[in-house]
Amino acid sequence: MAETAEIQKMAELASADIFSVFGWEHQPLMNQNWDCVEPQKHNRIKVKTHPTDVVFKYVDPYSGNDVYIQTDLKSYAKGTLESADLVKAIRELGRATECANKSPDWKKLYVDQTRNHDVLGMLFVYNHDGAYDKDFSDALAPMAPSNFDLSPTTFIGVVGPQRVIYLNSVAKDIKISHSDGQLPAKQQRRFFYPHLSRIMALHQESSVATLLTLLSPLIVMTYPMTTSSAFSRGCFAYYDGKGDSVDEFKYLFDYFFKYQRADENTAITINLLQPDKNAAATFEIAKTEFARDYWPVADTSQDQFKTALNGIRYREPQSVVAQFSQTTLGMKR
Repeated sequence: MAETAEIQKMAELASADIFSVFGWEHQPLMNQNWDCVEPQKHNRIKVKTHPTDVVFKYVDPYSGNDVYIQTDLKSYAKGTLESADLVKAIRELGRATECANKSPDWKKLYVDQTRNHDVLGMLFVYNHDGAYDKDFSDALAPMAPSNFDLSPTTFIGVVGPQRVIYLNSVAKDIKISHSDGQLPAKQQRRFFYPHLSRIMALHQESSVATLLTLLSPLIVMTYPMTTSSAFSRGCFAYYDGKGDSVDEFKYLFDYFFKYQRADENTAITINLLQPDKNAAATFEIAKTEFARDYWPVADTSQDQFKTALNGIRYREPQSVVAQFSQTTLGMKR
């Protein structure tokens, strides 16, 4: 793929405005073509190379491996996005990602080969005119997995237009909250990773929010309290639900108690960026019901439990539409 100034500008802004806040490193080389190692399998007989727009890097908190994100950046107006061949885009990215895990050329460009590493793929779809108002997951849902022709070991994450807005809003709110003194400096903030049933986190608190975390409903960040307060630890949680049911909030409360985030020393803030109009009231009802149902089986005193539960508050940050460029970013293939 020919290098374009538009792609470079978008990658720089995406890195600065979103992924750098979540601890991702932007690899210097961009817009590179590299030799395919399986041209028959990947249908690269005439065009013998794969393209890379940009690569991001972080350390996985569960495995400790370096993770490289082979990224395909796309920018569409609403009309173009509605007719875009997403199956082809995901298939081609999947082939490139599978190949990147094996390619000596790709590794020479991007990889610290003294360390264990994994390569994941990310399709980043930006709606540059801001007019796309559909649920992007509805466009992906009817697509048969067999159409993508992905190998079983290849992971592709799709960050659609709504997710771009959501992640941009989270990143902006973290920056604003730091400027307002609600959050400490980046070096003191950590993202939380619970031990799972089949895998233990090598680092339960990490400076990185992984690709899987950024695609999940809940992003949890912990930090030491830097102002005078009854609490010694803070926890900012970004939840992408609407908060239109009591059960949603009770699930979140259960998460914090189950993974020992909630205690009498911790102030927890649940942030909803796109809430139902009655979410704040629903939150208070959920706290009352959770206190009634949970405390009798909690391994703590009633006073400790009430203090911990009262330390959980609700907040509605402002959602921000990402505007990386005022011009149409050319990424047609």
